Amino acid sequence: MEGKKLWRGGYLGAVVALPLGVGMLIGGLFMGYYIDIYSILWNPLTPQGIVWIVLGLVALAFGRGGMRRLRRFKDDGLRYDADVTQILTSNNVNIVRVGGIRHSAMGKVDCVYVNERGEQCLVRSRQYIFNAADNETTLQAVVWVDHDDPAIYEVELFRRNLDFIKDYDKTYKDYR
Repeated sequence: MEGKKLWRGGYLGAVVALPLGVGMLIGGLFMGYYIDIYSILWNPLTPQGIVWIVLGLVALAFGRGGMRRLRRFKDDGLRYDADVTQILTSNNVNIVRVGGIRHSAMGKVDCVYVNERGEQCLVRSRQYIFNAADNETTLQAVVWVDHDDPAIYEVELFRRNLDFIKDYDKTYKDYR
């Protein structure tokens, strides 16, 4: 499979929440101990830091669980190449614009693959992080299916190796 593997959304939540929670916890402990306005436990930053750390650990557990499941499917599952049919973000828009600047978006992907019986199967991936230049033609998917139950699957997304400038000029003329 050529191309760059896309990030999963669970890890992004952990990457954002854990440093934020640790910073808030350290700040709350510092303020409560040295500044003495609040005590350590009554400082508003301390419980917020604990909550963010717990949320980051939960996001990390979900991300690691999905990767463990994908690794298990890669060892003893069925592999199918799939075509990406649609990118679904929270507002059904591929590109998020803030102040006229294109940013990344997080969302799911609908894929279609053909199984060994010749049937077309539509599957939906977990959360992934997309670039501003990603669309259905720049992404490729691999679907890993369980041998025993075909309803249990995992989708792995890759960005194709394309000449970015030529593809950008062809596809995104209306976003300039």
